[in-house]
Amino acid sequence: NINNPSLELASDFPIHTARLVPKYRLTKGLSAHVLRRITKYAFEAESVSESLPEWMLREYDLLPLEKALFGMHFPQSDEDLRLARKRVGFEELFEMTLASELNAQEYARQSAVSIPFLESEVKAFVGALPYQLTDDQRKSAWEIIQDMTHGSPMNRMLEGDVGSGKTVVAAI
Repeated sequence: NINNPSLELASDFPIHTARLVPKYRLTKGLSAHVLRRITKYAFEAESVSESLPEWMLREYDLLPLEKALFGMHFPQSDEDLRLARKRVGFEELFEMTLASELNAQEYARQSAVSIPFLESEVKAFVGALPYQLTDDQRKSAWEIIQDMTHGSPMNRMLEGDVGSGKTVVAAI
């Protein structure tokens, strides 16, 4: 008994059988057979432009983009799939890193209102607390105060466990 057998005519390049066959998330009315056939036709009809410079492909031992994308959809071996995933993953990470760096540079060019450090008010606030600040709370508050006195936007995240004093640092 064979449930849901997959058949196709013998050819030099089978797309549904006799090789590693990717599984796709499908929508109603679209079968994996149709999606694979459309994908193969797309590769035959169009070429994919390379997005990374040649030196980067050599230095990081990466496949050309078209070969990697083809290898993701029609791998001939586990190694083909591994190399294709390496290339696609590298490019995704590279693009996110580049975008982050460009955003940081753009952010650094912006100006912000400089907020002066009001030492007496901060000392009065801290002195009125029913406990002593920890060294980490004092250090975090001081770093934030220093950032706020500069004329550039602050990009900082205060992180800590529940009850570690994040609110008092923010209040300072």
